[in-house]
Amino acid sequence: MRTHLLKKIVLAILFSIVSVFASRMYKELREAVYQFEIKGNFMDAQDQLSRISLEGDEEDRSNAFFLLGKIQEVTENPQNAAFYYRQALINPQSSEHAYFLASRIATLDSSPERIVLSRTRFPVSIRKTFENSSPSILLANNQLYTLHEEKLVAVPTSIPSESKIFAISSQGIWFSSLAENTLQFQPKNTKQAIHIFTFDSKILDVLPVSNQSAMVTTEKNFAYLFNEGIRFSIENRYRGCTPVGIYEAQNELVLNCQDNALHLIDAETGSEMQTLSLMDPIQHTLLTEDGTYVASANSIRLYRPQNALSFQWESKCNPIESMTFFGNRIAVLETGGNLKLLDPHTGNETNSTQIDGEILFETAQGALGIFSQEGALTVVNEELQPLWEYHFGKPLSAKPFKNQGRIYLPFDNQEIITITALHYGKKPILSQQFASLAFSEMHNGDWTNAKAHIDSATALEPGNPTVNYLQAVYLEQIGADENTRANAWANTVRYSFGNAKDSPKILDHFAKIIGAHYVHFLPLSPRTPYPNLFSAGHNLYTVDPAAQQLFAIDPATGTIRWKKDLGFLETSPVFANNSSSLALASGFRIQILDLQHNGKMRYSDLPGKPFQIQFWDNSIFVSTWNGYFVKLLAPNYSIAWARKLFNLPFHFDISTSSIAVSSLEGSFGFVNAATGQNIDEMLEIGANVSSMELSDTLAAIASEQNEIYVFAPHQKKPTHTIQTDSPILSLHWAIVGNTPYLLTMTASQKIHLYGLTSKTPLWTYAGQGSVYSSPVINGNSLYIDQKTHIAKISLAKGILEKSFSTPGGAGTPFILDNTLFCPSPKRLLYAFPLK
Repeated sequence: MRTHLLKKIVLAILFSIVSVFASRMYKELREAVYQFEIKGNFMDAQDQLSRISLEGDEEDRSNAFFLLGKIQEVTENPQNAAFYYRQALINPQSSEHAYFLASRIATLDSSPERIVLSRTRFPVSIRKTFENSSPSILLANNQLYTLHEEKLVAVPTSIPSESKIFAISSQGIWFSSLAENTLQFQPKNTKQAIHIFTFDSKILDVLPVSNQSAMVTTEKNFAYLFNEGIRFSIENRYRGCTPVGIYEAQNELVLNCQDNALHLIDAETGSEMQTLSLMDPIQHTLLTEDGTYVASANSIRLYRPQNALSFQWESKCNPIESMTFFGNRIAVLETGGNLKLLDPHTGNETNSTQIDGEILFETAQGALGIFSQEGALTVVNEELQPLWEYHFGKPLSAKPFKNQGRIYLPFDNQEIITITALHYGKKPILSQQFASLAFSEMHNGDWTNAKAHIDSATALEPGNPTVNYLQAVYLEQIGADENTRANAWANTVRYSFGNAKDSPKILDHFAKIIGAHYVHFLPLSPRTPYPNLFSAGHNLYTVDPAAQQLFAIDPATGTIRWKKDLGFLETSPVFANNSSSLALASGFRIQILDLQHNGKMRYSDLPGKPFQIQFWDNSIFVSTWNGYFVKLLAPNYSIAWARKLFNLPFHFDISTSSIAVSSLEGSFGFVNAATGQNIDEMLEIGANVSSMELSDTLAAIASEQNEIYVFAPHQKKPTHTIQTDSPILSLHWAIVGNTPYLLTMTASQKIHLYGLTSKTPLWTYAGQGSVYSSPVINGNSLYIDQKTHIAKISLAKGILEKSFSTPGGAGTPFILDNTLFCPSPKRLLYAFPLK
């Protein structure tokens, strides 16, 4: 058995030496292998390899550690072998070699892995991190720390605390003191600046390029500083541009400018050599010797400026959160959570997966980390298969950096957490082992030991979803107060987001506790915190503007039936729908989409940008920002008429008998649905208008002077006016019995119900924490979001009838088929039965 193992190890050693012929000490490495393999002289081989591990370059040391580990494994010293393999794993020869080393370490040392190695607290918050050959962090008080032998040590700089530090490179610090047009450079190992550069306007940005050179933008100029002087300065032409870096293939400086173009400038002369122009703003750029990778709008392109201005390839995508090189691929994380790998030579997609995250960071050779908004770290291999997961319970506050097998993570509580970069999921993680023990003990009813393990796991991994679930169940078990239990459940569901294993069980238990049909995660972008639901027939939908996607949701289960890419959308797009179609604003046109999986998309050009859209019968009505009122007719949705009613945006509403319009400046009237022409002369309210609602015969208009005016057709004066206590956020007609009333919500978070014969409200409900600020009326009740619950309020009496608990936050309520739906800011979809 041992002879067979020895042969396998010798083959591995020979393979490793073949791959290192280019290293500086390859002869010494070959000699060590000869001593070990041919002569069996382990001591001499170890001595030789130990010397190489101290004197060689990174590649030499890595191979020396690898061979030392093999020798220790052959001589049956597993702990020593694992130690040397860990040293080799800091700089492995390849991803395959890294996976192999991690497997050997796990075999030789089965003790669980401690992911967190240390925690460092600082007196003030961390402002920024700088990743280079000598990583540094900058605190809010301008105190500088740099990495020295695995520890962050303070660097005395004598830079005044009121100075603005722009950048820290491995060579030194770029900063300006009281004079905002003076830039200074100070090496890290000195206490005073050695270079001072003066400009004729305020300095905006500094990007170190190499040695002591830097790209500088001011309010007026772009300058290139090289060693001790300003090589050139260009006035006015590059105002508002952002330095990207240097395109070394042609020694050209790259600027990302507001004209949606990359400008390439000769680093010797300052002459502009080329301009790479795009239709939309450039969001991400990767510079390589092979070319420039540019992400803009819904595509990634490769340019090789030395060959041609046209792109070499284009890969379509949704909006991008993060983009980086990973092995021999480009890793792209889209806003909707789609992570994919692209071949950098062709742009072809090689792998993809769905994951929750917003920051990509290569944690180690062959390991890509994805950090989420909630604080989860998921690490995948080069096939995008998960290697391991860990949850810190809080998001990063600045960019992480790594060095010598360690990753340094900054958080907003003035803390840097140092974790190992050498874990590949081959060994159990200590905190998760504690969590498993706690789960088993809870299942057996041993709450004493379970609680001890819960506490141990929480101390190591605060955001572990299993541990937080067990803590929430424990609080239910001991009858903790309602707020404590609600907070525990809010954390539990938040931390379980994206955890395919634990999340369904946790949410199912949570739904039963709060009396919901279900609680389900919506795979929306973290940049869409308050999604709006809408229905068509018995189907449920939502639009994710950040990811530019439409989701069809099964209302019975909360799962996604299908999704569709919509193309460019604004942050809060104007849209409306009927039972079969969705109309979305898109620039100076609307796109009309059939609400089916493979539904057709049609576009209609408009004379202005849409301000409001509404379906009515077989038509779509649109008001535009420049005052046009437009009617489009189904099925092709061509324009029936377009009337210029105002010069500014205006509200409109439609009833069975009329259409009312009101400009933001206070002009109001009724128009003919068939022609769009005024029925009567426009009336002037004398105040700016914030909203308008139309009943069958009456129009209610809310002004910015906290007044409500009620008009009837053909009447030149309001039939009724109401003064409110604060600005009016929403306005609705409500029928109580057979009598029309006005329901308002004001900025003071109060909901009022007004009759049309009195200036005082019939009732007032004092709400709090509503984000939506627009009650939903259903039957004899209204529903409104209130911080961590949805309140059901009697429409006749204004009293609370029921609360629907939504720990972690409530969003826009929506009712369909006797079910109350609520998408929360944490991307949870709640479904509560109403009967």
